Amino acid sequence: MSSAYRRSLLTLQRLAQRQYTTATAHTVVEPAVDAVSKSSSASRFGGAVGGFLAGISVTSGAVYFYLVNQYNNSNELVVRDVLSLARSVRILEEHVRALEQQAGTTQTVVTK
Repeated sequence: MSSAYRRSLLTLQRLAQRQYTTATAHTVVEPAVDAVSKSSSASRFGGAVGGFLAGISVTSGAVYFYLVNQYNNSNELVVRDVLSLARSVRILEEHVRALEQQAGTTQTVVTK
């Protein structure tokens, strides 16, 4: 707590405890409600723990969705690369077969 905040709290507490009188009636007027409510350290601790857990929950949810999104993106890239590689291998096999057939027909022509 800052010192300015503490001073203003003390001033409010003094004003709330002060008794006011009027010159004609001589009656004491008590404040109806305490101006500053005092919170226990247990309720402050509970609020801090609750806020911490709420923050962790929100952050965990955001990180989970971010990681799932990154996983899906990388998975799509890997699948696309594997399919591209399979297509390249299939094209290479076709070229090799064509070269083998040309080599086979060339050998038969040369040996005749």
